[in-house]
Amino acid sequence: MDVVRNYLQRLGCPDFVVQGGIARLIERWERVVASVVAGQEQFEDDYLNDMDGRGILEEVLAVAPPIERNLWSDRIAAADQRIRSHLLPTRECIWGKENAQSRGYARERDWWYFHRPRVVEPGWSAL
Repeated sequence: MDVVRNYLQRLGCPDFVVQGGIARLIERWERVVASVVAGQEQFEDDYLNDMDGRGILEEVLAVAPPIERNLWSDRIAAADQRIRSHLLPTRECIWGKENAQSRGYARERDWWYFHRPRVVEPGWSAL
């Protein structure tokens, strides 16, 4: 098993994520981006999970061998750039201030945890 899959397994990711590796994480991120860009209503719980997926993708990139990182980095950057103009900044982390502090989330580095989509379900708590 490669470094990325070992890392995903240690994180406790489901088998389908472990087996799919970085390609699976990127494909999922691109689907999330397409949904947000299309203006589809985002549901808070689902979106929080999607942003955790983006966070895991970032962690995986940090442990991936340079050749693999180089293979995927342009694709991730393109998806990130595409979604950012469709997000609104939030006052606090979408997981809450306490979670941001305990997990060390930083607005600049972990930007996906400090933004929300423009179109969300009524009652979204991170408004």
